[in-house]
Amino acid sequence: MSDWEYRGARLAGLRPTAPPSKRLLILGSTGSIGTQALDVLARSEEIELVGLSAERSWEALVKQARTHRVGRIALVDEQAARAAIDAWPEGEVLSGAEARPLALLEATLGEAMHEKAGLTHFLPARIEWVAGRAEVKALAWRGSGDIGALSKANCFLVVPEDRQEIAVGERVTVLVRGDVV
Repeated sequence: MSDWEYRGARLAGLRPTAPPSKRLLILGSTGSIGTQALDVLARSEEIELVGLSAERSWEALVKQARTHRVGRIALVDEQAARAAIDAWPEGEVLSGAEARPLALLEATLGEAMHEKAGLTHFLPARIEWVAGRAEVKALAWRGSGDIGALSKANCFLVVPEDRQEIAVGERVTVLVRGDVV
């Protein structure tokens, strides 16, 4: 069914069978904003709800999943997830620990930098080991759409919001990419 046929069927008061064009996952669905979002979605035929998540409120989450016919939920708390698995065998329950700590290193800056103050910057960079010491150089970067620089980077140089100038040889913080660690 094309978009035009779908819209025409809705205007005619019919319930079209075409799948919704937008898919949505609600994080924190048991909280006040999450429950309000679910109320809005209940009246929409254009958005498909594909998942719900909560920190540990498994009973409310399972109830929401059943009410909104969602097949997958996620809980941060692993004990809550086990309880949800027992209570909701017809669905998929995902769980996991808190996010792993970021891989932050200190390195020596290989080239001077000048950045706008007021924001913390995470610039694509390359870290290399020179004479047993970590040295980092920012890559030429034209913004978040610069896939080339992002693909060449093996880390991100963290430039604090209060720094505008960083000299060669200064110690800087580097966030190592997860696939590099």
